[in-house]
Amino acid sequence: MKNKAVVILSWLLVLITVAIIFSFSFQDSTSSLVSSEDVASQVLSVVKENKDITPRAVRDFQFPIRKIAHFGIYMLLGFTIISAVEKTLKLKKILIITASELICIIIAISDEIIQIFREGRTAYYVDSIIDSVGAVTGIFFYVFIIYLCRKAVEKSENKKDKQTN
Repeated sequence: MKNKAVVILSWLLVLITVAIIFSFSFQDSTSSLVSSEDVASQVLSVVKENKDITPRAVRDFQFPIRKIAHFGIYMLLGFTIISAVEKTLKLKKILIITASELICIIIAISDEIIQIFREGRTAYYVDSIIDSVGAVTGIFFYVFIIYLCRKAVEKSENKKDKQTN
């Protein structure tokens, strides 16, 4: 039962991440612009003094903020997807990684297609590429963490074996 609960929780995290992604996709251009302006202003207020935060500075900073947001949310998606896929399917690691990336690519393309139908929004293939690179980063970050955890467990077990001998 515990394993089933872990699988369900893993997929729930995936669904929450996808819901966040699509909630941004469903915004019209005005809402999207206001959201990114707010984030750009908040980030700038951390790195600059308030007198230096001009509307132009906010506009100039919006583009990198939007691309970082694409990368970051898809990095989270890649991390949650591979975790869920690994817990659900008993496949070789390379197949789990491949399936996870394919799922992320499908979501990234769907994300851009949704934007075509929103007022003032367009689809950019570059965003799908950024999304895919973010997903791959999240997937490999997960693989690296699992690797480190397994090495730590092995080291601990080896240490216990040496102590008992």
